[in-house]
This record gives sequence, C-alpha cells and structure tokens, in this order.
Amino acid sequence: IPSEIVKLEKLRKLLLDNNNFRFGASDSEPIPFPTVIFSMTGLTELSLAKCEIAVALPSIIGNLESLTTLNLNDNEIIGNLPKEIGNLKNIEELTIDDNSFVGGIPTTIGQLTSITKLKMHRNFFDGAIPSEFGNLQILKDLTLFGNSLTSLP
Repeated sequence: IPSEIVKLEKLRKLLLDNNNFRFGASDSEPIPFPTVIFSMTGLTELSLAKCEIAVALPSIIGNLESLTTLNLNDNEIIGNLPKEIGNLKNIEELTIDDNSFVGGIPTTIGQLTSITKLKMHRNFFDGAIPSEFGNLQILKDLTLFGNSLTSLP
C-alpha cells in the first residue's frame, strides 16, 4: 500500500478485501502491517478481510477514532488484541473473527459504547469474558464461539 494514500484526505471508506498482501508472510523477512493506514484518521470504514495478514495488529489502531466499521476477519493476525482498540469510540461494527489473536480480551472493549456488532469468534482468546462487556448497552450481535474463554461476567 503506497504511502501516498494518505494524501486522499477526503477518503472515508477503504475496502481492500480478498487481496494477497501477505503482511508477515515473507519467507526471508516479515512484511510489516501497513502502518500508513493508521494515519488516515478520517476513515469511517476499513476492511482488510481475507488479505493473508499474518502479523500483530499494531497499537496505533487506536488512532482511527472516526471508524464506524472495522473488518479484519479471515486473516492470520497474531498476538494480543491491543488495548488501544478501546479508543475506537465511534465503532459500530468490529469484525475480527477467524484470526489467531491470543490472550485475554482487553477490558477496554467496554469503552466501545456505540458498538452493535462484535464478531470475535474462532480465535485463541482465553480467560474470563471481561465484565466491561456490560457497558455495551446497544450491542445486538456478539459471537465469541471457538475460543478458550472460561467464564461469563
């Protein structure tokens, strides 16, 4: 993804699904996540589903505070879900299913009070579901199956 994309200041939707970016999939050296995307703070919709992403989601994901929709499903994203995900205060739909996220679900998920759809199934999340889920008063669609979660709040 060229760095010049940040010059598209009026761009609100960036949909790049079903491409073979293969971030992190190089045999010789990991290809980093395209951090240029995270400086596009005017985006309201970002979708990188099925793009063969095999690196960790950087904490600068929290810079995209205008996002209402984030779709990263069906990749191989590794590591913990960054706590900065809680900065996405306007997010209505967060789809991160079918990845390789590990560890506990960050408690900052409870800051996503505009969210109506949260799909986190088929990852490797473990531990208790955070009690902060109780803050998600308008949540209508929640999928958590296929993880190693141990208890409900």
